Amino acid sequence: MNIAVLGWGSVVWNAGSLHLEGRFQCDGPALPIEFCRVSRDGRLTLVIDQRVGTPCKTYSAKSAFVDIHQAVSDLVAREKTPGPARIGFVDLIRDIGNEDVKARQPRTFQMICEWMREKGFDGAVWTALPAKFKPITNRAFSVQAGLQYLEGLAPDKLSLALNYIRMAPPEVLTPFREAVNRNWPAERVQGN
Repeated sequence: MNIAVLGWGSVVWNAGSLHLEGRFQCDGPALPIEFCRVSRDGRLTLVIDQRVGTPCKTYSAKSAFVDIHQAVSDLVAREKTPGPARIGFVDLIRDIGNEDVKARQPRTFQMICEWMREKGFDGAVWTALPAKFKPITNRAFSVQAGLQYLEGLAPDKLSLALNYIRMAPPEVLTPFREAVNRNWPAERVQGN
C-alpha cells in the first residue's frame, strides 16, 4: 500500500521522527490553510481551515509504512498529539478514513482523495488540528485579529512566532503571511 504523508508547516522542514521514503516534495494538493491556530508556546501555526484558509500548494512524502494505522501512529508521534483523533487519514483500498475529520472538512477530504487517485496513492495521512484561535483570543480569526495577537506577544514569543511564519514553505502564501511580512520585515526583526 502506497501511503502519502501530507505537510505544509513544520513537518516539511523538520520531519523529526517520521519514517519516510525520501524527502517532502512540493507536489501535494492545494488545501485551504492559514496561520490560525494558537499553539502551546504562543505561535500562530498552520492548519487546514475551510473558512479562512487560502488554497496553497502542499508537500507530500511517501510513508515508510504500508499499513494506514501505522502511518497514523507515526504522525501522532511526530506531532505529539494525544491520539489519532487529530490525524486525518484515508485508505482508499479499505474505504475507511477519519470520519470526524471528514465531517469537519468535507471539501478538504474530497480534494485529498482526488489528489491521491491522480498520484497513485492508496492512502494518506495529515495533521488535522482545529484552528483554535477564537477559543484562546475570544475573537474570530482575521488578518487584523492575527496581527493584533502578534503585537500583544512578549518580544521572545514574537520572535518565535515570526520565525515559524518565515520558515513555512514559500508556497504557503496566505493573506496573513503577506501582512506579517509587511509589518515585520526580516531586517527589522533581526535588528531588534
